[in-house]
Formats: sequence, structure tokens, C-alpha cells
Amino acid sequence: MQPLRRFLIPASLLMGLATQAHDLVVPGIGQRAIVLDGHLDSAEWAGAAVRALDDGMTVRLQHDGRHLYIAVTGSRFGFNSLCTVRGDAVRILHASAALGAVTYTRRGDEWTSGDTAFTYGMRNTDTTAAARAERAAYLAANGWVANTVRMGAGLAQEFQVSLDQLADPPRLALGRFVPVAGTAEIARWPATVDATDGCVAPRLVSGYVPTPLRFDPTRWLTLRLQR
Repeated sequence: MQPLRRFLIPASLLMGLATQAHDLVVPGIGQRAIVLDGHLDSAEWAGAAVRALDDGMTVRLQHDGRHLYIAVTGSRFGFNSLCTVRGDAVRILHASAALGAVTYTRRGDEWTSGDTAFTYGMRNTDTTAAARAERAAYLAANGWVANTVRMGAGLAQEFQVSLDQLADPPRLALGRFVPVAGTAEIARWPATVDATDGCVAPRLVSGYVPTPLRFDPTRWLTLRLQR
């Protein structure tokens, strides 16, 4: 498959583009291979773009011309829901003990979903060749894949998302569910995401499908993919 060149921007142009707090230049990974196992190998993520938050959450991003790779680490146990947008559709990529996705579409000022629940799959936590093949098949069928929370001890998750599933330029946001004393905290990323954004709605991040919600992708992170 040929790289998706419509996303890629020469490095000489990027300095003038990524000037806002919610813009980020994302480097390419060259020939390095990323294994989605919840263990951030320093060689795999060397050179990645890094954004850290005060609550101990760190997000790393890189791409290979066909896929975007996102690694999310936290200082406390938790799991993540990644929000992507393309046109008038927001897709929620939820990775907890299993993987699932739902889509919201804009109707006036509201976003609603035809899905009433996440359909979960890909619970395999093995790192065998057969398990890796299963994850590759999930990626091919769904346009994304990630390690489950049980693979990274709830502290690290790695996502792989096909660029053809994303807007041009890609925009992302993320909600992280952190259980605390019988309740939960929702960490949001990037910091520009409003606390009322649907991407960080507690029930959505915890794995339910509330509707309607309000999303504001203009406040999400805009990615500039380096050639």
C-alpha cells in the first residue's frame, strides 16, 4: 500500500504551521516497527512527539505514512478512549479490557449515535505470533487497534490508527478513565479540550454510549505529519 501523501508536509513548512498550543508536529518513524504490547520500548518511541500533562499523563505520537501511532502512559491505573473526527462524524476508539468503537454524527448543534452500546472484541492479551496476527486482522477490519489495559498493567496503552480513517489534517482528543476510591476521574487531553466536550463525558469514557453529546473538534489537537 502506498503512503497517504495527502497528510505529509515537508519539514521546511511545519515551523510556520504548528504555532498554536493545540497544534503538534508528528515525526515519521522510518523503518522502526511498533509492537502494541503496552510496554514502551525506548527504541520504538525514540524521536516521537511528546506532550505531558500535570496529572502524570504523557502522550507520544509518530506515524509511518499509513498509520498514526499513539502511546498513552499514566502514573495511575486507567484506560483510554481516543476521539477522532472526519467530516461530521466523530469516532470513539475505546480500549479497556477489550476494544470497541462507536460513531457520533452531527445533527444541528447535537451529536447523536445510532449505536446503543460498544461491540467489544480483541480481548487476547498474548504476544505470540498468532495473537499479533489477530491484532493485524482487527486493524484491517476496523481501521485501528490497541493493546488492552491488561497488557500494560493499566499504565500504558499503544494505539495504531489508519490515516485513511482521519481528517486532513488529523484532529484528536482523548479521555482517560482513572478509578479513584469507588468513583472515577476523567483526565482530558489536550488541555485545550473543554470539560463539557463529549470526548471526556464520564459515561462515554467508561464504556457507555450516552446521547446526545456535544463535541468541539476545533479545540482538539491538530496534527501536522512530518514527511
